[in-house]
Amino acid sequence: MGRFFYPIVFLIAASGFILGGSFEATYFPHSHLVNQSRPTESDCKCDGEKKNESVWERTTSDPIALYTLALTVFTGVLAWATIGLLRETRNTVNILSETERPHMLISEIKVKGITSPPDIDGMVSIYIDYRTVNYGRSPAFLTDACVNYEIVSILPANPQYVSPIATRFIIAVGGWYGSVGKPAATRIDADKIRKVLMGESEIYIIGYIFYTGSSSRPHKSRFCYRMIFDGDASVRFDPDGPDSYWENT
Repeated sequence: MGRFFYPIVFLIAASGFILGGSFEATYFPHSHLVNQSRPTESDCKCDGEKKNESVWERTTSDPIALYTLALTVFTGVLAWATIGLLRETRNTVNILSETERPHMLISEIKVKGITSPPDIDGMVSIYIDYRTVNYGRSPAFLTDACVNYEIVSILPANPQYVSPIATRFIIAVGGWYGSVGKPAATRIDADKIRKVLMGESEIYIIGYIFYTGSSSRPHKSRFCYRMIFDGDASVRFDPDGPDSYWENT
């Protein structure tokens, strides 16, 4: 608002000037001072001199013309100040919208069961538990969610998501969304688990959360974490993967 202080002061001063000119034009109209006598030679000479006056001289000597000039300048400055105020208002609204928005972020990931013996089909059952929390300042309206795993030595350049879930949960500030109770078993080929235990491959948890805020503006949180194990269960999840796996908007 400080940048508009001087323009506003100018507008007030210009308003006073215009009102003063208007008062003079209203209560002391020059058109009423009509000379009823026949024009003299000196009058004709004055008329000729007035015709030779410049536009600026005629404007400054004529209250009505001066009033029109001041009104034009006043309108231009008012338009400039109004545009500036609109820009400031728009910026303020954007800042407030960003400050008060929801923020859905991963808060917990656990993987356990990697040392379990394979079943008769040669598959090992592991359990993936995850949770996302709304760390923002307004409710989050979820639209889509996806949590997958990758067991590889090197991640592909771009993520390949499978089995996304369309959801309509509303997550309050401080609330969470994720697996509830004991997660369902995920069956994985025992040979892949062997490579993880031998240090030849890593288990990555990748996914995304799509949601909106009260303004219906879409937000995304995409992630990729490498699981760190101690025995049968993970003890840490570290951010990993190429930039293509990450996005927070």
